[in-house]
Amino acid sequence: MSGKETIQLSVLIPIYNEEVGLPHLLEQVVKACEQTGLSFEVIICNDGSSDSSEQIVLTKRMQDPRIKLISLSRNFGHHPAMQAGMDLCRGEGVILMDGDFQDPPEMIPTLVQKWKEGFDIVCTRKLSRKDPWARRWFFRGFYKLFNALSSTRLEPGIGIFSLLDRKPLEVLKRMPERNKYLVGMRTLLGFRQVVLEFERPERLYGGARQTLGKLFRLAFDAIFSFSTLPIQIVWSLGVVGISFSFLGMLYVLYSKLVRGTALIGWSSTMISILFLGSVQLVGIGIIGEYLVRISEDVRQRPYYVIKRAEGFGPDERIPT
Repeated sequence: MSGKETIQLSVLIPIYNEEVGLPHLLEQVVKACEQTGLSFEVIICNDGSSDSSEQIVLTKRMQDPRIKLISLSRNFGHHPAMQAGMDLCRGEGVILMDGDFQDPPEMIPTLVQKWKEGFDIVCTRKLSRKDPWARRWFFRGFYKLFNALSSTRLEPGIGIFSLLDRKPLEVLKRMPERNKYLVGMRTLLGFRQVVLEFERPERLYGGARQTLGKLFRLAFDAIFSFSTLPIQIVWSLGVVGISFSFLGMLYVLYSKLVRGTALIGWSSTMISILFLGSVQLVGIGIIGEYLVRISEDVRQRPYYVIKRAEGFGPDERIPT
């Protein structure tokens, strides 16, 4: 850690319509940060909330200037909001966490202690999830599928809650893709990493912000960003389909020319057509997923747009 830095620790918390639990969250995070003995800032990344979340942060900021606010012009999503915080934070160590109390603020001193011991990235892993069965099934299936398709290995239950030293953070910020999966990108960085385990508490306020639809979208981003195996699988299925079709053609010719019989009905023909057509459609869809991501990166549209930033000096460049 550099003694030249005014701020030693930054805590980044993206929120979306968290007005009910936000005051309690800010109190707990500030209390945990004070226990570390470091100078710190708490940056709330307001992802286009339609409730009073922004005003709550501004009120808390009047009481404690270490609380800062970034408000995006609309709801861009969890990862863009987190990216906005990473671009503006000043800490030598940066904590990424969610604002639903399922990333317990009381773990912040433990993360900092591991950082002081020399680890560049301190990750956390949930030992259990108190979620509906559908979400638990989804997460279990996702980790198995991701690890089967990608060379980057993720431990089941590992999440966004983590502490990054400034060096890996700067590398992470320079990764240009628009469809980010921060957990995988963080693992890909290397450096000296350690994983801490904890029991994931129930959500204290409100319902889950990530619907199953959004989770599936994030899963697609993760898989297509870290693996080309889906295309290879489709290519293999195509080869298998062609092989079966060729064998079927030989069997038809043998039956007609050698045995003097003809196949009755169209079942085998229709099955072959449906099989090969399905393989083609799946292949086109998978290629399309890759092309969409390439297109979004090429267009270079803003990953997020900041509407308001409070607590950042005039010499700090605000991304637009």
